[in-house]
Amino acid sequence: MTSLYYQESNPFCPEMVVPFTKSVALGVMDKGNYEITVNGKSSWEKKEKIAIMESTSNAVDEFQYAYVQYIDKEIGNNEVALKGYNPSDCFVLDKITHVSNKKDAYSALP
Repeated sequence: MTSLYYQESNPFCPEMVVPFTKSVALGVMDKGNYEITVNGKSSWEKKEKIAIMESTSNAVDEFQYAYVQYIDKEIGNNEVALKGYNPSDCFVLDKITHVSNKKDAYSALP
């Protein structure tokens, strides 16, 4: 995915990074480690790694999720605040469910 803007009519203006949030549908992925590249082969290239784990259930997820843009964590405090936005004006938060793998991860649904 590329997030750059260049105006050909003005070659003296430098290429610039354009901030945006874009969902990319990946479908069903095999478990494993993946690398994500944004603005590949440019001076603004950014890479990140994600791990996809095997599903623990055959259930289909029917939740509508809010989009998290960043996480606030205060040092010395065991609380985190997820900052983001609703994907739709029709989205209404009616409950939050917490799930733990009892090792090293928590999930907050939806």
